[in-house]
Amino acid sequence: MIAIYAPYYSNRLNYILNYIFKQQYGLEYNVFSTLEPFISSENIKINYSEIWIENTFNITPSGLLFENNIVEQPVIVSGMADFKIIFKTENDYLGFDIFSAVFYCLSRYEEYTCQNKDTHGRFSHTDSFAYKNNCLDLPLVDIWLQYLSSKLKIKTTHQTEFTITPTMDIDAVFAYNGRNIRRQIAGFGKSLFTFNFQEFFKRIKVVFLSKKDPNNNFEYQIETFKKHNLKAHYFIQVGAHGAFDKNISLQNKAFQEIILNLKKEGHSIGLHPSYNSHKKIQILKNEKEILETILLEKISNSRQHYLKMELPRTYQNLIELGIKKDFSMGYSQVSGFRAGTSQSFFWYDLSQELETSLEIVPFCAMDVMYKQFLGLNIEDTLALSEKIKSNLKSIKGQFCFVFHNESLSEHRGWQCWRKVFEKWLI
Repeated sequence: MIAIYAPYYSNRLNYILNYIFKQQYGLEYNVFSTLEPFISSENIKINYSEIWIENTFNITPSGLLFENNIVEQPVIVSGMADFKIIFKTENDYLGFDIFSAVFYCLSRYEEYTCQNKDTHGRFSHTDSFAYKNNCLDLPLVDIWLQYLSSKLKIKTTHQTEFTITPTMDIDAVFAYNGRNIRRQIAGFGKSLFTFNFQEFFKRIKVVFLSKKDPNNNFEYQIETFKKHNLKAHYFIQVGAHGAFDKNISLQNKAFQEIILNLKKEGHSIGLHPSYNSHKKIQILKNEKEILETILLEKISNSRQHYLKMELPRTYQNLIELGIKKDFSMGYSQVSGFRAGTSQSFFWYDLSQELETSLEIVPFCAMDVMYKQFLGLNIEDTLALSEKIKSNLKSIKGQFCFVFHNESLSEHRGWQCWRKVFEKWLI
């Protein structure tokens, strides 16, 4: 049991205390707003106020947790190379307001105050304080909480081992099959127009000569997951065809069989909402119902296509439609920890000042990010991703990554990338 003195109460403070002590440490706590019962407590005592109290663990509040508005915060990063801090304080036991620091990261506070957007209308990693200060590859929140528990000298029941959470995005279940005549003609025409005769003849072999479609490598995926005794989270894109949505119709029987077989093998099936679904809840609702009709069960997991996310609206829409877990918390162009943590957490809606039921599962690495955006080869990808895994292993964190079936196709430049996939599973 932890005794905490805080003269002011707020939903923000309650949220972060629940996250740290109950969800991460597995410990109960009591909050005291008056000094006498707090001082007389025989439990470990944390003083979260501006006054100094002898024989307690003093943390000076920055004030962020006692506000009820959203204003740009002057975030200054300090500390050593492997231990960066924000919300620095003076004359207390940690040297920074850890409660405000964790809240700032988990709530994605900076995404509310930043007006810049990338070409897809997303918050860019280049605007993140962690990226600007070269610490995006550090799970800062996890490191801070490990540091706090060591300073408090408490035994926790939080995660005791490194875990791997594979997730798979199915943007194009087939490279060639399942397209209507118009799309097939367009595909053949593009190959001829660009003199890509290798692609032209591959399409002929698959469409007309029954050669297996390279994107249909799900048997390999299933066997590889079995080998490592892992279950994956699959996200299926079922939206209408468009500039950024390339999957075929879910009316395709072969597509349905693949999804149902993944479900049969024990992998979870979630929705991969289409590019513009974050703007209109009706689009999201329709896509969710399409997938549920095939699965004959409710969908509770989701990841935004292109990671298109606009806070708070996107998450509010997901909650309204019954989504319980979202896996969009990460960046497509750089690896690292967007919310500062490798661990799952419940989303705090800053616009309504309340903790929600939506569980956020962050990822820190993605196949296309290394190859297409950073332009790395397999060896360099493995070297960089291994650094992240090494950091996570040292703090018993969660390595959640994103892969695509196209990346396992041995096709269109993805030759030998199965080596990366298999390495990430161990």
